Amino acid sequence: MKNFFDTSAFIAFEVQGDINHSKAKTHFERLKKKRAVFFTNDYVLDETYTRLIYDIHLKAAESFYTYILDLLEKRQLTLLEVEPSTRDDAWQQLLHYADHKLSFTDATIISQFKEYNLDEIFTFDKHFRNINLPTNLS
Repeated sequence: MKNFFDTSAFIAFEVQGDINHSKAKTHFERLKKKRAVFFTNDYVLDETYTRLIYDIHLKAAESFYTYILDLLEKRQLTLLEVEPSTRDDAWQQLLHYADHKLSFTDATIISQFKEYNLDEIFTFDKHFRNINLPTNLS
C-alpha cells in the first residue's frame, strides 16, 4: 500500500494536543504493520514546518525536520519533488476542482497521487475525500 502524507496528518501525528493525534498514531501503526510505503512532497513539508513554527515554536519545527531527515535517510519516507510539470498539472487540478477550496499544495498532492498511482492520502482534510480520492477518513 502506497500512502501520501498530507500536512494535516503530519501535524496530527506530531502535536499531542491535536484533536486527531490518537487517530493519526493508530492509523500510522496500522499502515506500518501492513508494510505501507510512505510518500510526501516538498510543498507539504514546507507547509508543515511553517505551521509548526507559527502554531507551536521553531523548536517543534526543528524537531520535526530532524525526524523527517531520519525517515528519509532510513528510506522509510520518499520525498517527491514538485517539478515544473507537477506545478503545471496542479493548476489543472485547481481548475478542475474549482468548486472545492483547495490550496496549491493540495493540488500538487492530487497531481502526484495520480502520477505515482498511490493508494491513499493520509489526511484529516475532508476535501480529498469530497473529490473522491481514497483517504484514511471514513
